[in-house]
Amino acid sequence: MKLDLSNRDLTSAMFSDLPLPPVETLEELDLSHNKLTWLPDGIGGFTSLRHLSFFDNDITFVHDALWRLTRLETLNLANNLIDYLSDDIVALTALRELDLRGNPLKMTEALKTMAARGCVVQL
Repeated sequence: MKLDLSNRDLTSAMFSDLPLPPVETLEELDLSHNKLTWLPDGIGGFTSLRHLSFFDNDITFVHDALWRLTRLETLNLANNLIDYLSDDIVALTALRELDLRGNPLKMTEALKTMAARGCVVQL
């Protein structure tokens, strides 16, 4: 199941109050072009997600719950304000594409590890 919540002027607080489909059926979630400032804590419960986009928000902090999404194949965090990612990102072993462009991030050892195992990391 795909859920497109892009271009809705959603804030992080508003996302927490949304009625969402059962977590086990959701494979794609698009939250692009909103006003999110952090990833909601509950995002780690969507363990069936394969594609996740937070493109073009105001996210400054990536919650560690994201690293529980071990089925993720694509993760788009481009055009945000993220300046740090935990080394625990290496837990995303199925990840094939990681878009971090437009963030004040530098290449880290964890991101190098991701790239070495075949993930396309864009900074």
